[in-house]
Amino acid sequence: MSLNDCAVEILALIVAHADIKSLRILRAVNTVLHDLATPGAFTLMQFTNNIVSCCTLRSFVKLYTHLATYITTLAFRWTSPAAISTSGLIDRYTRRSNVTGVAIWAALDEFPALVDLDVSFSSDTHKLSTPCSLPDTEVEAGYSATEAQLCMLSALTGENAWIPQLKSLKLANLIPMDGLYSGKDRWAEILETLEKLDISVHGIGAFLQEHSELFWNRMWQSSIPNRFLRPLQRQLASLTLTSDQPVRHLDLRHLHFPMLRHLELGGIVFDNELNCPVQSFILRHGGCLSSLVLDSCPMFMPTPDAEMACSWGTVCEAFIQALVILTDLEVHLRTGWGLNDLTRSGENRLTYETLVPSYGYVRGDNLRHREDADRPALTRLFAVVTARHSRTRKS
Repeated sequence: MSLNDCAVEILALIVAHADIKSLRILRAVNTVLHDLATPGAFTLMQFTNNIVSCCTLRSFVKLYTHLATYITTLAFRWTSPAAISTSGLIDRYTRRSNVTGVAIWAALDEFPALVDLDVSFSSDTHKLSTPCSLPDTEVEAGYSATEAQLCMLSALTGENAWIPQLKSLKLANLIPMDGLYSGKDRWAEILETLEKLDISVHGIGAFLQEHSELFWNRMWQSSIPNRFLRPLQRQLASLTLTSDQPVRHLDLRHLHFPMLRHLELGGIVFDNELNCPVQSFILRHGGCLSSLVLDSCPMFMPTPDAEMACSWGTVCEAFIQALVILTDLEVHLRTGWGLNDLTRSGENRLTYETLVPSYGYVRGDNLRHREDADRPALTRLFAVVTARHSRTRKS
């Protein structure tokens, strides 16, 4: 029996289990499959900062307006201009790409079904921390990544920009810069419908700007808590915050997301104090949080022999008492640096640091004796979560 002989119900089952690439092939088989496969075949559209990619998407939208209405996920992936431009005219290449990219970001109303925006900038810009040793094209490529990011965010929050009703927003490999989210009210409108928010940010050494440390501090002390997490997204169910450089003093006070189920923190520092804002934020969500990931989140100790106002042992015990529905727990320690290197140790380790410099040191290399003293509490925490997970699966 060929596909042409199958009942519509069987064809619908085939379409329901096919990936996007297969769906686009199935559209060419016959009229029935064309009609069944078309909506799913165009739910995802991906483009890059390559001028050809940008122009292709713009042309597709203009020529096939009806197909653009099926797009629910728009994904952007950064590609280094130095890798795809053979002319060496990086400035001209960048300018054309950014102009075309702005035309896409400023016209999201052409995708009325859009609910998922997945944006990933360069994960390799940390290589540009020493510009004098790099070829000119690589330096210019670093600047162009910053310009592309600024162009996108400016277009999204423009005065006349259409506000999509997003459920998921991923902004990966952001480069901190001054005045990044000036359109506060517009940005708040974009964020207020989110159910999933995922942000990752490069460290200070990742970009070539004057006052880079100031920009990086503003990103984590102002932009993240005040632009991304306020006003509260009451339906937010998943939150991921990742920094390549350890982040201290992240102000999460007074924040509470009543629907939060999954929380993932990467590089966020816990302070050695009883009312640590990060710990308090997690504990406030004890009644709703079912999944927690701590990836390379050290506890800061001012000196190796400092008095222990708090320890990982006491934090784990507090988690046992407060996180009453937690069924999934992951604790990691990254061994590499850079957002393009997520290599992790095979051990579950909650570490201490007496210094948190911007880049390149060995994580968890000191105060191992204090870490070992906390091991029983961490083991108990994992045991409680694992037992609860097993009970949940059986029920």
